[in-house]
Amino acid sequence: MYILLEGMPGTGKTTIAKRLAQLTGSHYIKSVISESDFGNEIKKVRSQKLEKELELFFMSDLFLAELMVNKLLEKGSIIRDKSFNASLGHLHTHGFVNKDQNVINVLKSGYEQLKSYAVIPDLAVHLRYNEKKIRQNLDGKKDLSEIDQELINNFALYAKQDEEILKSLYSVYRREKVLVIECFSGSVEEMCQKILTEYKKRLDV
Repeated sequence: MYILLEGMPGTGKTTIAKRLAQLTGSHYIKSVISESDFGNEIKKVRSQKLEKELELFFMSDLFLAELMVNKLLEKGSIIRDKSFNASLGHLHTHGFVNKDQNVINVLKSGYEQLKSYAVIPDLAVHLRYNEKKIRQNLDGKKDLSEIDQELINNFALYAKQDEEILKSLYSVYRREKVLVIECFSGSVEEMCQKILTEYKKRLDV
């Protein structure tokens, strides 16, 4: 079993992914920056605000994340919280930080190759945003990144990035692999059961 959860900040991905992992006895993996020696070094560099250099490091780490998924699948099931589709959604909305055209060309080429190396999930769940529910969920939340805060303050941008993530999911994986569920459309348990029911249904097709 390999189930991926994608969506924008505040849609409940992590809560649902962790509960799914508990229910299925699966390995939980969060792909923002990998939990590896390389990922830890990126976190150190990130604190130095070297944005232009980080774009290449991030893409390299995304390749590493796909390798890690492949390795973990040899040992059992995976519930994955985010993938490189979130990065593609962000890039299509905001563009690259590094404006050097040679670097941009390398990054674009790298992401195209990354698509071909992607490990295809049994089910990719997109938690579709609902503005009212998102605002309620994030009200008073103190650990939002600067980018996430910018998105909450500009919901048109938030909605655009959400749409770009879904487009990426459809592009990278087969459309029938993608399940769209509105965020907070039920309790955590209800949403987990809906996802597992769809997973089993699609396995039978």
